[in-house]
Amino acid sequence: MKKLLLLFTITISYLAGFAQIQTQANIALFSLNPSYYNPAFAGLSESNLNLAIISRKDWVSYKNLSGTNPWSSLATLDKRFDDKKLGVSANLSNVLVDQYNIADIQVNGAYHLPLGGEKKLSFGIKLGVANFAGTRPSLQDAGDETFTKPFEGGNPNRIVTLIPKFGFGMVYKTENFFAGISLPDLYTYDKQSVLYPKRGGFNSFTNRNITGNVGYKLNLNEDYYLQPLALIRYVPGNETKTDLSMNIGKNESYWGGVIYSHKTSMSAMVGFVLNGRMKLNYAFNYFTAISVTSHEVGLFWDLEDAL
Repeated sequence: MKKLLLLFTITISYLAGFAQIQTQANIALFSLNPSYYNPAFAGLSESNLNLAIISRKDWVSYKNLSGTNPWSSLATLDKRFDDKKLGVSANLSNVLVDQYNIADIQVNGAYHLPLGGEKKLSFGIKLGVANFAGTRPSLQDAGDETFTKPFEGGNPNRIVTLIPKFGFGMVYKTENFFAGISLPDLYTYDKQSVLYPKRGGFNSFTNRNITGNVGYKLNLNEDYYLQPLALIRYVPGNETKTDLSMNIGKNESYWGGVIYSHKTSMSAMVGFVLNGRMKLNYAFNYFTAISVTSHEVGLFWDLEDAL
């Protein structure tokens, strides 16, 4: 098994040289939607069927030049088929920044290989498509012919394109521990070269990427637990984005925690269980570099017994 894990890690590291990543939603409550970052998490939730919805408003204490503050939303529907050792999930995200908007939909499928007891090794693949829309003023870059050349037909200042995507990943999971690694966007295709110009443009939003996440739930006693989590996105040639979270809570009742994003921001988070099936979560984010704040609300709904 160690040889299999090593081979898979080496393969992902090699293929990352060819992988491109679409802009992802900037989420502090990333533990609610793990299949968004790694398709192998499809069906690994505690419930057989659940829905998670997150909405985030960035920079609420600052009004940018366009008058539109960054906004992200993410929804995940997750289903597990225990008899077939399979899991499926669907992710729908929307990112709005300045004068461009990216709507992304992806479907994940995973196979859960039993390793004895509560241990599983999950392999997952992702198929998706992103719809990119923007206006020329926000896309122009001095000296970049890609954005100064008129597009055929329609409004010359409006750019809309569909971008098919493919990715895969793996997760090792026990009762209280998990670790995963993935290429969430192993392949993307932009037929108009809107997102991949030869120079300038949106290169800062479309970088090579490997995503890793790990977490452990330490039961302090029968009621309370401590849970450290980490989400790491490695971008060759750019700075790695690392989110470190520490949560403490009471089972089936409430939780609280903090998250540190390396050189970017800090967040405080709380969550409550409603009616035994729904979890309401909130995160307050402070960007340390530019002294602005963000608000994030998340809802996790266990639908296993509700339908």
